[in-house]
Amino acid sequence: MKKGGWILVLAVVGCGSDTAKQTWLLPELSASQGLSVTTPEFDVPAGTEVQDCYFFAVPQAIDVDHLKLAINTGSHHMNIFRVKTIVNLDPATGEAVKLGKIDGTVIRGADSAECWKAANWADWPLVANSQSSGAAEQVIDWNLPAGVATHFEAGEMLMLQVHYVNSTDQVTPEAARASLVAAAKAADVAIGLENGADDPKTALTARRGYTGWQIDVKARSAHSSQIFTDEVGAGAIYELARILHTFYDELHGEELLTFNPGLIAGSTQLNFDPKVLHAETFGKDNIVAPVAVATGDLRTISTEQLERTKERMRKIVAASLPGAASTITFSDGGVPMPPTDGNRKLLSMYDAVSRDLGFGPVTAVDPRRAGAADISYAAPYVEMAIDGIGLLGHGNHTPDEVADLRTFPIQSERLAVLLLRLK
Repeated sequence: MKKGGWILVLAVVGCGSDTAKQTWLLPELSASQGLSVTTPEFDVPAGTEVQDCYFFAVPQAIDVDHLKLAINTGSHHMNIFRVKTIVNLDPATGEAVKLGKIDGTVIRGADSAECWKAANWADWPLVANSQSSGAAEQVIDWNLPAGVATHFEAGEMLMLQVHYVNSTDQVTPEAARASLVAAAKAADVAIGLENGADDPKTALTARRGYTGWQIDVKARSAHSSQIFTDEVGAGAIYELARILHTFYDELHGEELLTFNPGLIAGSTQLNFDPKVLHAETFGKDNIVAPVAVATGDLRTISTEQLERTKERMRKIVAASLPGAASTITFSDGGVPMPPTDGNRKLLSMYDAVSRDLGFGPVTAVDPRRAGAADISYAAPYVEMAIDGIGLLGHGNHTPDEVADLRTFPIQSERLAVLLLRLK
């Protein structure tokens, strides 16, 4: 059995006729070193996206302790899964393909919708992921902790899924929002068609913004028999637990304020990648953990609420237990759209339109039932704004997300009359 091998994966892509193709390879591994897999080169025309599912069998039993993944610029993601229950995505139905020196098959998203349906790989464990395709960060070089490896049996089937988007003819998100703000400054009213509460009887006069946060804890490591002594202190995990518990005790309950820890990890050794929110730990029960991390989101209805809550969180984090030191950092995401009299006035106009058309009343939805949206970037510059009055559906942000076309004529009629009355 091969011990301590590598898995080496590379996806190569050309981004259209007006973009130079990048043809490059990571070093090819020998059988004694591990396993290398390389996708063929393929084109992604401007303004399109490609998602393909490649399958290959592990040629020999191997324990992998080092992974190196690289993807060309333009990718949305690359995933490697262990293939388990076959639903509708069957490797045997794919066309033959050469993945470097490895024989495999491919099911192309352009030919089959099954490569896009996450339910088809619902019980396939994720081996590795990369979303790093910027020019300066195309390679992920990941070492597992000493003595830790991922085992693959000979003949075990893996899926390499690659997703590329070529937005050559599209503006970047930053440029798009700059254009949005510029348009808002020249307008009186902003109307958003992004879904809110999946209910045609409601619209949004407010949306909460979201902010990411990360807590990093360092502490003294020692034999567990010495925990709580003056020399060692409480350790990183108790310190992180104190912080999160105090967040709950002191901050929860304020109207329209929520904060959710999405990832927590702590141990003797911790490898954490904040870009993909992936953590690997290694430790022992008789060692005081010296490191811990937690990440989450913070949702607020106003900038004032956001800044006030940030300051309260900083003070809680700073009050560290003996032998520990903690820091918190914030990464601002979507801005909030607080409720205003102008927004409520626009909703009353929309409500009157709905009643006149025979569709019944429309009321404001609780902002907790909806996420952040781009209208929040326009709202500060206009007199009135509402959102959530476009095509509706259900199952948002899940594999079961669908659009309810029955709401399309209703929403379209109400919007058309509202625009006519705003003239």
